[in-house]
Amino acid sequence: MSFGFLLAGFLGTANAGRVALAVVARRDGPHPAAARDLAVTLAAGVVLIVVAVLVAAPLLDWLDISPESWRIAAAIVLGATAVRTIVWPAASSAPFAAVLVTPELAAVSVSFGADERAGTVLAAAAIALLPALLAARARRRETSALAAQFLAALQIVVAIALAVSGIRDV
Repeated sequence: MSFGFLLAGFLGTANAGRVALAVVARRDGPHPAAARDLAVTLAAGVVLIVVAVLVAAPLLDWLDISPESWRIAAAIVLGATAVRTIVWPAASSAPFAAVLVTPELAAVSVSFGADERAGTVLAAAAIALLPALLAARARRRETSALAAQFLAALQIVVAIALAVSGIRDV
């Protein structure tokens, strides 16, 4: 996989638009500590990515799942969650960290970690998380929703590429 593909995968699954929607909702609602919550959420996302990337190969060995099969399974998770975001981009009422610490981020982290060198994957993830830092500056719900939907569409593209790659390699 190319570095650009890794970056696209993390941009789509980290979905800064969805994070921005949650920040706006948090700021407008009864929770004024949106900046602190965003910092905790980003830290939780980083921990999820690092752990998933570093344990990917041993985890798949322990589960007796090939990386190719995991790619196909990850594609299903990415596709389903992306469709949900396109249809309903607003963040759910779940805990704030749930807008970033998601099944799709975990699935893509394990998939990339099993197939590529950890340093390369972590570098792509670090770059892809930078737009989420800008979520603290989000002001308009409509713009954030549109960004969330476009990034979800990118996630679908990544899902299709993962599925094709997994099917071709099986």
